[in-house]
Amino acid sequence: MFWKKEISSHIFIIFFVFLSLLTIFGSPRPTVDSFVILKEAPQKLMQGLNPYDSTYSRVYKNMEPDYFNYLPLSIVYFLPFVALFNDPRFGLVITMITTYLLLNKLQKKNTEQKSLYSSLFLFAPRSFYMIEHAYLDTVIFFLFVLALYFQERKKYKLFSLVLSCFFLFKQNMIILFPLFIKKLFQKRVMLVMFLLPFLTILIFFLWNPSSFFKNVVTVNQPTGIIMKGAPFQMSVTIPNIVYQLFNIPLEQMQSVFMVCAVVALLITILLMIDTKLTLNRKIVLILFFGYFFSYHAFFNSYYLVLLFLLFDFISLKKIY
Repeated sequence: MFWKKEISSHIFIIFFVFLSLLTIFGSPRPTVDSFVILKEAPQKLMQGLNPYDSTYSRVYKNMEPDYFNYLPLSIVYFLPFVALFNDPRFGLVITMITTYLLLNKLQKKNTEQKSLYSSLFLFAPRSFYMIEHAYLDTVIFFLFVLALYFQERKKYKLFSLVLSCFFLFKQNMIILFPLFIKKLFQKRVMLVMFLLPFLTILIFFLWNPSSFFKNVVTVNQPTGIIMKGAPFQMSVTIPNIVYQLFNIPLEQMQSVFMVCAVVALLITILLMIDTKLTLNRKIVLILFFGYFFSYHAFFNSYYLVLLFLLFDFISLKKIY
């Protein structure tokens, strides 16, 4: 029977690549700002322009597209894919396939159907939706898995370097940094390697400090342009539930946002000091409550939580 015999990983990869290409070519210009800015930001950089001080193609009629709300490493990573294919989503396909192969290696060798378990990541619900819209969450998860892969092989310099990149795609990942402090401070060389990728932030900050600060910090705040233009009413969060139940004017939601932020912070602290939870389960819970109590969080946010849940499911031994 098929479940008693290891399924070749090539079958999953070929099927995934086929569906991914159908997704990309079937939706060449998805009307979502994440795809547009991740495609055009590397183009701006290749033209010698500052992506944090540029205007992008308009997607939403009520939002001026003069923002790039991701960290610089996202531009660096997608640049070769935009230069070669004019589409950043090929970079997502590569990371997802590599993640699948790494998950195979991180499972015990005698595990039956390890390829089948790892394929849960490739074919998780709406994984091709994530590719279509060029969401970064699959790249972030890939970097986490790759960091653990290097740690398993005691390549601590590479572990520190990749872990640093894990934090340098989206700003909200910084909430997980305290979980890794003890590990990073074990050796000075690990800390040095961890700090190296942060030079990308320094370079873009020095290029135009005010534009960089506006795009990286204030643009994502409740009063920023993203909040004003994004479909807040479609987010799956406590503030939106309160907003919908009590019809509170959007301008008066600041107090609700602040209370939820405090609650999320308290939950995060309690989870971090818990000595019984594994690292992966702490990440799952911290991200989930962080998103649930934030002012807006959409499908891609909870998809990242799902990926860590799947990883916890297929992991056969405790992560440090």
